[in-house]
Amino acid sequence: IALPAVLGRICPAPCEKGCNRKNHDSPVSICALKRFAADTDLAGSSPYSPESKPPSGKRVAVVGAGPAGLSAAYYTALAGHECTVFDSGDDPGGQLRHAIPEDTLPKSVLDAEIEQILAPGVKLKANQTLGRDFTLEALRNEYDAVVLAFGKTDLSAIDESGIECTSRGITVNRNTFETSVPGVFAGGNAVIDGKMAIRSAAHGKFIAHALDQYVSGREMTGTPKRFNSAL
Repeated sequence: IALPAVLGRICPAPCEKGCNRKNHDSPVSICALKRFAADTDLAGSSPYSPESKPPSGKRVAVVGAGPAGLSAAYYTALAGHECTVFDSGDDPGGQLRHAIPEDTLPKSVLDAEIEQILAPGVKLKANQTLGRDFTLEALRNEYDAVVLAFGKTDLSAIDESGIECTSRGITVNRNTFETSVPGVFAGGNAVIDGKMAIRSAAHGKFIAHALDQYVSGREMTGTPKRFNSAL
């Protein structure tokens, strides 16, 4: 998954609340296991990086380098698409870098995980702000798809784009995370103001799956539903 060492430190573990094991003794410590595996891997001389699919020739722009944007970029690059991330800050990470205390999430851990995100060939352009340094229209003209993952920000930068918004954020198709403008996807706090990075990272993965379908010319259905033995 994207950012396992980060999420293993800060996630409130909603999945553990639904773990069947808790009915016997206690839920599986998913967060602790995730952190241990990720830390062990990062401490090695050659951290694991999944093999990317062959280059597709498609180009994708991601606006925002928080958990949603980084996750979307990671899975998009692994799918074989060229990916460029634009971020308004000096360093990527968004609220992971600026809103979480160092003793909870050391910057060294965040930086190491971001290196893994960039490893499949993701390009990063820092100090680039939507509406000031570039426009959504320019990105749509240059790239095959665009992902908006800029978190809490002024949505006036996309006022003239035709993208539907509400007071909560950008309106998207809940299966594909595509906005009302074809080829433009959105996730994380740009869609709904949430407090869990794990959900923003999940948005990024869902977006990448639907985006891959879109740029490949396949029917866009989003992420397949997993079989649930409890149902």
